[in-house]
Order: sequence, then structure tokens, then C-alpha cells
Amino acid sequence: MLPSLNALRAFEAVARHRTFTRAAEELSVSQSAISHQIRNLERSLDVVLLHRTAQNASLTPEGEILFRNLSEAFALMTRAVADVRANAASASIGVSLRSHFAARWLAPRMASLWDRYPSLDIWFQHSNNAANFSDPQIHLSVEWCHESVAPEHGTLIKPGNLTPACSPGLITAGAPLQVPTDLARHTLLHEAAEASWREWLECAGVPDLEPARKVYYEDTNVRHQATLEAQGFSLVCPSLVRDDLAANRLVCPFDIHLESYGYYLVVPPARRVNATVRKFANWVLAEAAVDQ
Repeated sequence: MLPSLNALRAFEAVARHRTFTRAAEELSVSQSAISHQIRNLERSLDVVLLHRTAQNASLTPEGEILFRNLSEAFALMTRAVADVRANAASASIGVSLRSHFAARWLAPRMASLWDRYPSLDIWFQHSNNAANFSDPQIHLSVEWCHESVAPEHGTLIKPGNLTPACSPGLITAGAPLQVPTDLARHTLLHEAAEASWREWLECAGVPDLEPARKVYYEDTNVRHQATLEAQGFSLVCPSLVRDDLAANRLVCPFDIHLESYGYYLVVPPARRVNATVRKFANWVLAEAAVDQ
């Protein structure tokens, strides 16, 4: 038999804040009511969950176990309620994705989405990080990652096919560029990490190449603009920059592509997928199929 839900909620609040005062404020009850609930919970479980002091509370090993699982359980309940409300009221969903993909792939296609689902409301959260699905406002995401760490429940919608690109003027006015080893005379524009460039250089047969300079731009849109302004070479997904290539604002001098990165559509199975989420996910998959 489960203990009282109020007692579990009181314990979870104290364990999260580590003080009875803030837990009582959050739940709009007195500190004595919180203490009473937790004493009853400890009595029903026949364990000590908290060590109490005048200023704060610390968890016992049993308290740590209960708190860890309760946090997941309450997050799941919060998401479930949010899903029911969203499904009943609406057509409103939250999508986490990188701003570069949103600008280059998603935005040009949004008119077709509105034509099909004119009442659909979407909140886009732009982030380079993996989606936080404990946030009840995030229903699905588009993740950029290496195939070795592809999301368990993700579907590949856009292969990266990464290859170096630069402004044509950089080749005309700068150091010669005929083979990959010539990149040693140029600047390489990186994201926060160097993993993708290192893998491409290995694929090109020059794993030990050191460029003249390295510059780091965490935001792909800023890195792309720097590439257009002839600051150096960046790795691009050609299909996402086809307009720049067609207009000769960018060139890709090597026919060597890194195929191990890609964009994945992720809809976590642990969350209840309402009809609105399913509509958007199916639309993305259909657009991706046409784009192949």
C-alpha cells in the first residue's frame, strides 16, 4: 500500500530544497504540517529519511533512494497533466532544436505546415544541448549528433555529409588550396569542440594536420556568417547551405564528406504523445523523405 501522496510530496519538496522553510512556502502549508507529514511517512516505511538540523535537512541513504525515484515520478505526473491539458485545449507543442537547423531547414518549410495545420501553435526552443524532456513544455526535439551516440528513440532526418566550405575570395586571395594538406595554411572555424574537424581530417588522410589558426564559434549561425566573410573554413552540411553554394557565396573545394553526423527527430516514448505532437512529427518525417 502506498503512503499518502501529500506525505510523499512534502518529503520530495524538503529533499529538493533541503529546508523545511522553503518546502512549506512552496506547498503553502506550515512547517509543522510538513514535519507531521514526514514523520507519518517515516513511520509508515519504518525508516529514517531525513536528518534534521536547525537550518536544513540532509538525506539518509534511504532518503536518497526515495527522493531519486520520487523526482522522476513527479516529473512524469507533471508531464502527463501538461499533455492532457495540451491535448484537450490544443494544438500547442514545444520543440527543442538547433537554431541553424531551424533557420536553414525548418523555416523555409513552415508555410506547408500552416497550410496543413492552420491552428497549430508551436514554441521553438533553440539550444545546442540535448532536449530536457523533464520540462513539460518540450514534447519533441531535433538533435544534431554523431551516429555513435544517436538517440535511442531518434529517427535520422538529415544526414550531415560534412565537408569544408569557404568564401571563394579566400581561395583567390589567400594561400593556395589544392589538396587537404593545404588547409595547414588556413584558419579552421570550430564549434565548441574539435571532434568533427578531427574526424574529417582523418577521413581526408591528414589526421595530424595543424592549421594556421583555430577560431571557435559555438553558434553555428555565427560560424556560418564568419565563413561567408572569409574568416576561414568551416564544416557545412551542403544541403543546408545550397543557396549559398548556388550563388557562389560559398564553395566546397574537396569532394570528401564526413557521413557520421546527422540531425535526428526524437520523440521520447516515456512521454504520452498527443495527437498534435504526432501531427508535427509525421510532417517532419514526410518533409525529410521528400528532401532525400
